[in-house]
Amino acid sequence: MNDKEKEAQINQILNIIKIASLSFPAIAFLQYYSVNFSDMKFFLESGMLIAAVLAAILLIYILWTHLQSRISDHFRYKNWIDPVVSLSIAFLSVMLTGSYASNYKFLFLFVIISSGIELSRRESMIVSSLSAATILSIDLFFAPKTSVNTYFESDIVLACVFLLISWTISYYVDLRKNTIRT
Repeated sequence: MNDKEKEAQINQILNIIKIASLSFPAIAFLQYYSVNFSDMKFFLESGMLIAAVLAAILLIYILWTHLQSRISDHFRYKNWIDPVVSLSIAFLSVMLTGSYASNYKFLFLFVIISSGIELSRRESMIVSSLSAATILSIDLFFAPKTSVNTYFESDIVLACVFLLISWTISYYVDLRKNTIRT
């Protein structure tokens, strides 16, 4: 298998991750709003909301890939477009589905996995650190003020998982690149 075929396969994997990083927040919105807002049930049952969400996912994905293709390879921060867009989507998803009490904080894993594959180990660790800091900040700023912030305590574990996954994936990718070169 030549280098172009390998790069095409990696791009296919990254595209699948991008679609998943758009689909899972859509599922989160549908679940959250169908349970918490009874007037949304009509739209869910009729399929109108699901069709609209699928159309939105497709539109966002097309715009996302179009933006990437239009940016010059000489642009210094081109590699940061995907993580910034993905971090924004994950952040909005968490904030719109319960903020500190959201069950969808795991959506940051899609950002971490794709950045671990796509970016250097240092950059990948920066993305996972930003993800960890984001969920912990949400807990600190939006959770009710009590003597013990149970959301923060449980999300410390999730933040550590973010860092561990990022380091593991990026280390494996670096090791694999070095093995192929020799």
